[in-house]
Amino acid sequence: MLYAYLDESGTHGGSSLLVVAGWVGDAETWKSFVEEWMIHLRNAGIPYFHTHDPECEQLKRPLIHAILARRLLPVAWSVNPLEFRENTSDKFTNQLGNAYATCAHLCAGLINNLAIEKPLPPVALIYESGQPNTEFISRSMNNIIADPANHKLASITFLSKKDPFGIPLQAADFLAYILATNESKWIDQLRDADRLPPLIGMPPEKLRNTTKQLGIKISRERAARKARRKNPKGEGG
Repeated sequence: MLYAYLDESGTHGGSSLLVVAGWVGDAETWKSFVEEWMIHLRNAGIPYFHTHDPECEQLKRPLIHAILARRLLPVAWSVNPLEFRENTSDKFTNQLGNAYATCAHLCAGLINNLAIEKPLPPVALIYESGQPNTEFISRSMNNIIADPANHKLASITFLSKKDPFGIPLQAADFLAYILATNESKWIDQLRDADRLPPLIGMPPEKLRNTTKQLGIKISRERAARKARRKNPKGEGG
């Protein structure tokens, strides 16, 4: 089992880029990371890391060192919020919600494709809690997980980065933030270590096509879920 910890940056008004990003690793790797990271937090007298907090600036260097010292796979997906609003239909936004929800789904799809292609073990998804539409994301992703034939996603969970079990989300918070704000100091270090994820974006035409296909996929998953509820044993009519 692998665990993907994912956070977002750029959901505030006026942001030119919204990013959902994070790291994928196995349980032992994350255990090792958490043990080291907790020491840095205690030494700094800071309860948890948040990239926006000026007090956490001192922790960015040890954080990136702790990340690079381990075999963690980076993933990211981005969208321009203004282009999202201009190129998605009311039907789509009513169905799926906002740009964050879209990126959350597409990032999960990216992880799934990587797990199939490499191949990797099944992946549990852990998202930062607190964003709107998390209930819908959970419900729609669980519809996908309920059909194991087409994916390698094991589960979906929402946690706070303040939660002891959500500490790896602090590493995801850092990655999402530096990608959304293009902080070259840290991006260059990831690039030099060959750990910078491709920041997959969606120009208008791709955005229209992608959201259309995603809407169709979610509608089909809803229909399949209803069919399973009506006929849980798969009995013929």
